[in-house]
Amino acid sequence: MPNHFQELASILGKELFVFRELRELLEQETRPLVEFDLLRIEEINKAKETLELRHRILEQARLETVKLLAEQLGLAPTEATLDLLSRRAPVAWGHTLARLRDTFVRLTDDLKRKVEDNSRLVQSSLKLIHGLQMLIVRTIEEPATYEEAGRIRKAEVVYSQNGRRI
Repeated sequence: MPNHFQELASILGKELFVFRELRELLEQETRPLVEFDLLRIEEINKAKETLELRHRILEQARLETVKLLAEQLGLAPTEATLDLLSRRAPVAWGHTLARLRDTFVRLTDDLKRKVEDNSRLVQSSLKLIHGLQMLIVRTIEEPATYEEAGRIRKAEVVYSQNGRRI
């Protein structure tokens, strides 16, 4: 049984490494978002996509290992949280899993905060871009049309009051 605990601890360590890399990328992303550095944002997004793929592979391996441990401990795989596994594991592995779980909790909180911060920057940028787009559109909408030798023909606006044109 300890070999599955060792395997789980190894996978979790690799996942933590991926999460730390993601946190670093999110920190690097802030400045390009503020400066509208689209090339750098694109580079960072590609790196984040690569990390996402690595994480999916590790997550699948973790789920398979947790399923094996759950079976050995007589637990349903859906009940086998890191907290419960750390309490049911041999003492040495229990401490290791508890420490990894605590690290995951802190790191995911950091990631959530950074994602929220960067999302606010993106939303702010989108509002600015939308405002600029509306300004451009208003600039090209003309209330009058140009005719012939530079004369302006204004759109005729007619107001009526009791059937009489004013």
